[in-house]
Amino acid sequence: TGIPKDATILAAKLVVTRTSGAGDRKPPEKPNLWVVEPCNRAWDEASANCYFFALGKHWKAVNGLYYGEDPDFWPIFAAHGPAGGGAVSVWDFAEALKFWRDGVHANHGFFFHGDSIDYMRMYTNRAKELKHRPAVMVIFEPK
Repeated sequence: TGIPKDATILAAKLVVTRTSGAGDRKPPEKPNLWVVEPCNRAWDEASANCYFFALGKHWKAVNGLYYGEDPDFWPIFAAHGPAGGGAVSVWDFAEALKFWRDGVHANHGFFFHGDSIDYMRMYTNRAKELKHRPAVMVIFEPK
C-alpha cells in the first residue's frame, strides 16, 4: 500500500523464516518446489485456513486444483522456487506485485504451497517477534 500507483517495481523478494523447536523436520537435501498462486476471492483473515476462506465457506479446492467458473485462485504461479536449506528462504516476488498492480487483479493475497518432499513449518504474521514474520522487500522507482 505504500508503493505509489505509477511506480515501477524494480525488484521484490518474499522472505519466510522456518520455525524451530521439537518435532521440526530437517530442511530438505533433495530438490523441492514452492509456488505462490494469487487468490481470486476475498477471505477472512480470522478464520481462513487451507479448508475455508471464511467461517463455514469452503475453498472449492486446495492447492489451486480448481480453475473452472469462479476459481479460488488464478491459474498462474506468481512466484516459485525451492526453499533454501537454512532458517530463511527467499523467493523473487516482483511478478506477483506486478500481477496485483495491473489494474485487473485485486490483491486478495496468495496461497503458498510446496511439493511433498519439503515440509516447512514457518512463522506467520502472528509471530511474536517481528523479525520472524514473513516479509516482502520491494525496490521501486516512483514516476
